[in-house]
Amino acid sequence: MVKIDDNGQMGKAESIIPPLVVILFGVLLLVWSADYGEAARRLPATTAALILVLGVFDLLSRVPSLPGRFLHTTLGAGFDDREIDFLPTFRSEVVHFAWVIGVVSSTILLGFLLTIPLFVFSYMYLLGRRRLWPALLTAIAVIAGVGLVFEVLLDYTLFPGLLFGGELYS
Repeated sequence: MVKIDDNGQMGKAESIIPPLVVILFGVLLLVWSADYGEAARRLPATTAALILVLGVFDLLSRVPSLPGRFLHTTLGAGFDDREIDFLPTFRSEVVHFAWVIGVVSSTILLGFLLTIPLFVFSYMYLLGRRRLWPALLTAIAVIAGVGLVFEVLLDYTLFPGLLFGGELYS
């Protein structure tokens, strides 16, 4: 919820549900990654830690508090800045969080090399409303870069997904 003052100006976002959902997702990812071996745990644990930090920042920036004011002053976080000309709706936040869940699920099932171009293309084409060819070319360029860096230069095999013989616990 956002309060609109008598002059029609938006105030602080008051709903703390979106950042709480993000924080819960980060905790679940951290707990889930604890079952991995030391090397396999690094990426999901680091991702979970970043999700938790950003979720806490988002939560603090939504409530009137000293840490919230500090974040607003130092990082410019907040919905009441004049530079931010829109306030994301709750539906919009749910849609974006669903995309994150979809990417994680797709990575587990299909692996990185299929999920990355599918995500880039579908996000640009469906949500970003970009034309077909730019979205397709961007997806191809991104997967070519990822493949070149990880598979060729670093000689690191990316997780192929459960459907293609990958194992979560190896």
